[in-house]
Amino acid sequence: KVGDLEVTPIPVDHSIPGAYAFLIDTGEHRIVYTGDIRWHGPANFLTTNFVKKASEFEPDLMLCDATRFDKADLNTEEDVRRRMLTVARECRGVLVTSLSPVDIDRVNTVCKIADEAGRTVVMDMSMASKIARLHGLGIRNYPNLSRIFVLKPSKLYRRWQKLFMKHLTGEEITARNGLEEAEEKLGKLFAGAIEIDEIAEKPHEFALATTPYSLKELSELSHRIGYSTSGGVYIASISEPFEEEMEIKFERVKNWIESLGLAYYHIHSSGHAHPFDIAKMISEIKPKTVSPVHSMHSTVFQKFINRYANVKLLKCGVEHCIGK
Repeated sequence: KVGDLEVTPIPVDHSIPGAYAFLIDTGEHRIVYTGDIRWHGPANFLTTNFVKKASEFEPDLMLCDATRFDKADLNTEEDVRRRMLTVARECRGVLVTSLSPVDIDRVNTVCKIADEAGRTVVMDMSMASKIARLHGLGIRNYPNLSRIFVLKPSKLYRRWQKLFMKHLTGEEITARNGLEEAEEKLGKLFAGAIEIDEIAEKPHEFALATTPYSLKELSELSHRIGYSTSGGVYIASISEPFEEEMEIKFERVKNWIESLGLAYYHIHSSGHAHPFDIAKMISEIKPKTVSPVHSMHSTVFQKFINRYANVKLLKCGVEHCIGK
């Protein structure tokens, strides 16, 4: 209960663990909110269960994820795995991947293809520290960190970095409290640390996993590996930039990729449902009215979904009365 509302959370499939849809009963009306949702991921059974429960709920209004109505594809996580594996097996030099550290399914995919291609996964410290913080939460498909190495930065500037790397590189630092002790323990989860020079010597033996738009690792590759990038590949496994700041960061990364002579591949599967899956979802739930959210293309959603349900566009800052 939230005040006069009765709210029921239901887990759904998304690219980030812990995504929920909600069934909201106001006493007078019933509302379904999908949250971020997809039906094509490894946990699609969660979305199937949500659709069943939402249909039984008989909602008056459905607030629906409409993220992918400007650019859609049908790629699944298995499609991503197959394509990545093909590239990894053909790659004769360094293999660099860019992915979100909280997209656990994608992290797991990178670990799988690296193993199948005979490469050792090396994560940048930013990615490693974020993934380590999710350890022990019972997340499905969580990777085996004891088989993953951490790329040792050329210099550790912050105290938390030194604590995290203490057991991997022998940093001389002592934890001062419980939080710092916890930081030390996170580093212990990994197999060890690898320096960029080790990758330079045998680039074909490693798969370097980096956080999106990270320039530091590419810069170090340029200065340390140089000619060894011959035959190398950069796989961007993230959404394409959709705002000006992201586009600027992406252009910087592309400049480094071109400077290194890396072949560029974009291999990705979205965390949001494509239009036909949204249409199927709406057809099965049968809400009286649907309103799109989380989209810059609501009018496209309206024209496409009108065939399946009554669509009402919401306006920012304007009160919406259900049933009117």
